[in-house]
Amino acid sequence: MAVQAYTTDIVIRGSKAEKFQELKIKYGFDLIDTYMMSGVIGYLNNKKDISSNDSDSTANLPRNVLNNRADKIDVLSQVIWLSQEIEVDPDEAIKIAFEEKKEEGEKLIRRELFFDYAMGGIEILYDMLSNTDFDNQVNNLKNIIDKYSNEYDESEQTIDEILNKEGF
Repeated sequence: MAVQAYTTDIVIRGSKAEKFQELKIKYGFDLIDTYMMSGVIGYLNNKKDISSNDSDSTANLPRNVLNNRADKIDVLSQVIWLSQEIEVDPDEAIKIAFEEKKEEGEKLIRRELFFDYAMGGIEILYDMLSNTDFDNQVNNLKNIIDKYSNEYDESEQTIDEILNKEGF
């Protein structure tokens, strides 16, 4: 799959940047990992948001770091975009979402959608991990993993069952 390079950094502003930075310091999470986790959590909880300017804080995701993970971010972006294309025939949606040749604008739209989910997901991730003692933080992380791994355990499902479950 051809990966389109990021040409600029992603700058997260305001209270969301503070939360990204706090998770980095408190848990040793890389900002890029937090960004990707937040995008998935935001999507799974159907929460989109925007980066705010409610404080002067910023969290910077350098384009070289983004480019190192662009293939993974793009797959996540494509899956999210695909799941929102309800009116499209499933076979056609898969072809559209994963075809190699994409116009620059299409990929940017998908990356922006992922960004919106990441901004919503950071709130959820932060709330799950903040203001609790260490044992509860570990339990909360385990619960996040268990919730989504149990909810989306496809290992014993057929493709038809998965598509039906997802509404296709």
